[in-house]
Amino acid sequence: MIIKVCHLADHLNGKVDGIFTHIKMIVRNSDRSKFLHYLCFQGDKNIEEEIENLDGKVIILPEITSKVPIKAIIKFIRIVRSENIQIVHTHYLKPYIIAGFCNIFLKRKVIFNYHGIFIKNEYYNFIEKALFQIAHFTITKFEGVQLVLTPSKFSKKKLHSETKLFSKIISYYNGGNKFLDNNNLDNNIVSKIKSVGSFRLIYVGRIDCEKRVDRAIDIISQLNKENVNIHLFIFGYGDLLDEIRLQIERLNVQKLITFLGTVKNPKIYFKLFDTLILTSDREGLPLVIWEAMSQGLPIISTDVGGVKEIINDARCGLLFDKNNLKDGSLVIKRIIRDDYLKKSLGVNGLNAIEYKYNQANFDKQVDRIYSCLVQI
Repeated sequence: MIIKVCHLADHLNGKVDGIFTHIKMIVRNSDRSKFLHYLCFQGDKNIEEEIENLDGKVIILPEITSKVPIKAIIKFIRIVRSENIQIVHTHYLKPYIIAGFCNIFLKRKVIFNYHGIFIKNEYYNFIEKALFQIAHFTITKFEGVQLVLTPSKFSKKKLHSETKLFSKIISYYNGGNKFLDNNNLDNNIVSKIKSVGSFRLIYVGRIDCEKRVDRAIDIISQLNKENVNIHLFIFGYGDLLDEIRLQIERLNVQKLITFLGTVKNPKIYFKLFDTLILTSDREGLPLVIWEAMSQGLPIISTDVGGVKEIINDARCGLLFDKNNLKDGSLVIKRIIRDDYLKKSLGVNGLNAIEYKYNQANFDKQVDRIYSCLVQI
């Protein structure tokens, strides 16, 4: 029997989008003789095409973007019934609420995939948080959700500290694949990177308030004052892009920073760089960590989320306090001056991906989770 799994998500953009990458990993590597995957979301032609190319099915639910998604709940009930969906795998809070309420009536299996943010955050006002809390209590009271997945042990502890209502939480590691999906390098991007003879730092991610790219800019400015020969390349886009450009002009470091835009698979360029840098305020466990490790690229990161778990276990990078930019500068100078350390961190990450944190182990875990759920 084919198990039908529907991934329910909103806010997918298909650009610098860790959650969509996570969904693609599951769909791409799933056993097609056992599972059929659907993606139900707000709609985007590029995303639809990518999922269909992976033999997945797409269902457009524009009502999911509504602040009060009553129509989305009604419509999603019809979708689950008509397609005979057995497992609903939700991503983000609103999809969890929609699927949870639906499941009070449908009695299917619902997974909430926690990606670092639940109800208590700065994005919701007091009334929204209160309504979400009521919805969350109702869903768990009537067993609308059967399982919660978190991308690290830290995330599991953080979610548990916010709510004790979930009955079963499992932590997992996405893992990585050392093989490249394609080698279609953009020669223009390669030329820009190779034209810089300095120590090359690479940032990959959204340019928003959580990722705090401004920290990386401040660190570059400080290192420049100390005559450290360094250059920062940025793959990404976001709401704060204009603000970041103004910061760069104000600090007069335009010549030390290059924006490379967004590409589908930035890790194919990673071997052209010396170190990945992450400057986030918070994280679950960003996929770019695995991508860097898979290409032997050392990691420098703020000590947030589950990053420390992997950095310390695999010995593939260095951490610094997110509130101490001087510490960040010192860490970068250390890796610049110690070439043996840089190479060792890269090799350690590559070995960890090959022997421990590999995608095959993640695929097996997902397979077990789905298979066990339908048997309950």
